[in-house]
Amino acid sequence: MEKRCTTTSINFFYLVLLVLGRFLISVVQLYLPLPHLTFFPSTPSFGERPPSQPRQVRTPKSFSGEPTTFKVWVYSVELALRANTFSSRDEELDFISSFLDGNALLWFLSCVERGTVFDCWTGLKNALAETFRPIEEDEEFRLSLFSLTQSGSLEDYMTEFTRLSLHVPDLDEHSRALLFTKGLSFELRTEAMREHPINMTGAIRAARTARRNVSVLHHSRATQMRMPVRGNR
Repeated sequence: MEKRCTTTSINFFYLVLLVLGRFLISVVQLYLPLPHLTFFPSTPSFGERPPSQPRQVRTPKSFSGEPTTFKVWVYSVELALRANTFSSRDEELDFISSFLDGNALLWFLSCVERGTVFDCWTGLKNALAETFRPIEEDEEFRLSLFSLTQSGSLEDYMTEFTRLSLHVPDLDEHSRALLFTKGLSFELRTEAMREHPINMTGAIRAARTARRNVSVLHHSRATQMRMPVRGNR
């Protein structure tokens, strides 16, 4: 009993010292602010997110006007734009133009000399696309996409369709879904068309559902064929 009382007294003594220490620190910080000194770092409360760290984004490579690298360059620039904050439109365009080189930079300087004004990145991107995007190559991708049919697995078809459709950005979502469904194998296409997909998400879901239904049907038929036929007695 005496030992327990002694332990309790010691714990109470340390508790008093801790409370008194916090009080003294609060008084010191109140009258002598120490912005870079934190005695008791705060922890996020329940449901509160810790401060986010700036994202590390790879710096875009320079675009010199080579048509085959245009779309990859546009993608890298848009990643960098989302990761940075600009105080004005001019600052944003200065940032983008710093990644122009060669023929692309000469084209941009000629636009500036003529007094051409780009309202935003979208305007500059569209102007660059009209000048440097390979039109003939886009037409080849369009023809390949419209003639694409499933000859192997569904996953291979989806991958190739996605790759080609990236080069045909003016194709709306409904037309893309219809084109995707049209290119499926006969069995999958027949099943998927019953879902009447209106976008790519619905088209892919319908194709996977059709594949599962066709697989179940094939399995059922194979099971029936293996069942022994009972003769008449």
